[in-house]
Amino acid sequence: MPTINQLVRKPRQSKIKKSDSPALNKGFNSKKKKFTDLNSPQKRGVCTRVGTMTPKNLTQRYVNMHVCVYQTTSKLTHTSLVSDITYKNTVLYLYVVDV
Repeated sequence: MPTINQLVRKPRQSKIKKSDSPALNKGFNSKKKKFTDLNSPQKRGVCTRVGTMTPKNLTQRYVNMHVCVYQTTSKLTHTSLVSDITYKNTVLYLYVVDV
């Protein structure tokens, strides 16, 4: 437990909250050719690669996870997990919602 003098010298810092969907937090203004920090509920994207990947943590289930690499209309490339049902039916055009 810190003393009052220690808290006066260096106050407590609040935790930085990471975004659950970093793919939807960036936008691209094609007129000005600059990235913006506007959030959007969904984005359109093109699937560039569909495959499997082993998990990084050993605590996760040790089976190959189905992964999709896609490029959004804001010119950014992202990787996301795909459920087992949609993995077999993945088309080359997808609509990204909460990734």
